[in-house]
Amino acid sequence: MGFFSQSASITRYRLPGPLPGRFWDTALEAIRGHAFVEAGHSEKEIAVGWVPAADPFRTDITLNDICFGGFLLVAMRVDERKVPPQALKRFTLQEEARVKEEKGLKKLGRRARSEIRDRVRQALLSKVLPVPRIYDCCMEVSSGSVLFMGCQSKARGLFEGLFYNTFSIRLDPVVPFTLAEELMDRSSLLRHLDSLRPFTWR
Repeated sequence: MGFFSQSASITRYRLPGPLPGRFWDTALEAIRGHAFVEAGHSEKEIAVGWVPAADPFRTDITLNDICFGGFLLVAMRVDERKVPPQALKRFTLQEEARVKEEKGLKKLGRRARSEIRDRVRQALLSKVLPVPRIYDCCMEVSSGSVLFMGCQSKARGLFEGLFYNTFSIRLDPVVPFTLAEELMDRSSLLRHLDSLRPFTWR
């Protein structure tokens, strides 16, 4: 839950340039346009969208939910469905046996077995309850600094994609080198950073 937890893993980003002067006029509608939608009994493996950070299981979003002074606070909700491998194998074998008996075949071809497996997998997905995960995001509008409460590559990829689809902005990750650019004055930057070399402990 990020900002509402006792501890958190954080990935830092920054915007490549300044935001439009009337950012708040369009921010709410942009976020609503990519708000989380309950999938119900869907065959989709994953559903992603924005929710209020303070109430992530509510799907309607207001300006009071996301605007805190000069900060945008919102959460990315990810609902994922997974079919246990052994369950998929069991029901696939059962369906293969049924098809062979129905068609009087002793063996199925690779394509037929692949189609059966995909069909069984989609049927099972519709019966699996999704597991929700919540990742908070905070952006300081004036500076373009963004904090994302997650470090796993899959979560970061989903967040970067959702952020781009919402605001048409590609985020720049803040790594040690770019952080050094922020902390050092420009005159000493090239001299010190260009002299850095990789070091391996032996």
